Amino acid sequence: VGGPVSVSDPILNVRIEEQSNPAVEGNSHTLTCNIIGPADHIHWMKNDKPLYSDNRTVFSMDNRTVSFWPLERSDSAGYQCLAINAVGNMT
Repeated sequence: VGGPVSVSDPILNVRIEEQSNPAVEGNSHTLTCNIIGPADHIHWMKNDKPLYSDNRTVFSMDNRTVSFWPLERSDSAGYQCLAINAVGNMT
């Protein structure tokens, strides 16, 4: 992928990657939002509702990652990351 990224470039792809070790209740677990293209903002959703940080749900790397510590049974859900820039957005 050559050349500088322009702020007018669209987001080309958004994909969630899990860490390699399995999700085990009581352990920590991290999801990463991999984005191809420039993203100004990243938001996470759990079962189509906004996901917020709390004492065991932590966002890092400008919201590119979300970590659960400890992982609880209630964390089992459908997750999405929404990347937004001036051109548009992709989930």
